[in-house]
Amino acid sequence: MKVGVQFTDKLLAHYRMHLMCDVLKRVGRTRFSSIVDYGCGDGEILRLMTLLTGATNAKGIDISLNEITSGPIVLECANMLSYLPKTQYELVISNQLVEHIYEPWLPTYFHVLKESCKPDGVILISTPNRWRPNNIFRLLTLRRPYMMSPNTTGVPPEQHLGHHRECSYRELQRLLLRYFAAPEWHVRIMRMIPRVVASRPRWVANILIYCLLWVFWRPLCVSASQDHYVVIQRNHR
Repeated sequence: MKVGVQFTDKLLAHYRMHLMCDVLKRVGRTRFSSIVDYGCGDGEILRLMTLLTGATNAKGIDISLNEITSGPIVLECANMLSYLPKTQYELVISNQLVEHIYEPWLPTYFHVLKESCKPDGVILISTPNRWRPNNIFRLLTLRRPYMMSPNTTGVPPEQHLGHHRECSYRELQRLLLRYFAAPEWHVRIMRMIPRVVASRPRWVANILIYCLLWVFWRPLCVSASQDHYVVIQRNHR
């Protein structure tokens, strides 16, 4: 992924971690004793979130890592679609993962998230917004919006590792409300202004599209943030 210059893994981890912290501050939840991160990658975001939230119990699940224990953090190699949660956590993270889930596996994916969340806990999801600034710009210049990870030809859908979906605000809202019904669950999709990243001109262009062209995209797209950040709070039963 390029933003003016090549994003390093650490820069991307810090960028997304700061956005997640901004989201949690907006709902008044910044301290958690336990965290699980599904699709944690190398565990960098989980390590940062553990430090910032004061968690004493943190676990990362990913299909492509070795099992590692480092202080309060445990990384486990597992496929969450066949994973049976044995513990519930105060904060459940799914960062840039739902867009990779093939449609028939969505019920399993959401079931694992729900089973991992304690009463009064929080599920935090991030996923690309189809109507992010560069896609709106492409639409306004009569070009077709594109997905960040196009499908690879010749690969069966269930084996595809790219993006199966990139949702608009309303599409994501409808999808989540199917699986997280009130009164047990409360779903909020945040509208996030892009943060400064490696390329300041790119950031300025995003802000101009996000703010100055509001009258064009707002009625249709609702949100033009780069990614959707979703907070799903579980009410105490």
